[in-house]
Amino acid sequence: MARDNARQSFAERRDASKQGERMAAELQARLRLANAPKRIECLDIATLQGGETVGAIVAFDEGRPTRTAPPLPHPHRRGHGRLRAVAEVLRRRFRDARERGGLPDLLVIDGGLGQLGAARAVFAELGLTGLEVVGLAKERVERDPTASEIRRRPERVFLPDGRTPWC
Repeated sequence: MARDNARQSFAERRDASKQGERMAAELQARLRLANAPKRIECLDIATLQGGETVGAIVAFDEGRPTRTAPPLPHPHRRGHGRLRAVAEVLRRRFRDARERGGLPDLLVIDGGLGQLGAARAVFAELGLTGLEVVGLAKERVERDPTASEIRRRPERVFLPDGRTPWC
């Protein structure tokens, strides 16, 4: 019975690993990445009750959440716009990342073209090349009081090489 349990456990881990590799390969193809991402970091900026603006980065290694995400600095000061907050968090995160060997294979930014542009500007400022980055724009409800039905714009993925979102 122990041997059967060990065999089953090994098969489950092997299959999970293969699924992670398949998902990374699909992500590489869909996002037109140079390599399949092993480490992915995701950045989000939030405003807490209209006051403090804070940033958070979560990290995934081989498709699994990891607790070794890079520490982020203190909350931002009031009055920082979303684009300035993205730039500030990324500057702090990547300023000395190359020396520490802590660059992700893919950075996903919660936001559209503006946030993606702010990230690319910071990477140019820091001399970071080859870091893959995409922007995610959430689904939006278009407000049109004259429309007979609610129109929604779907969630979109923005690639750095063009203005046309991919869905």
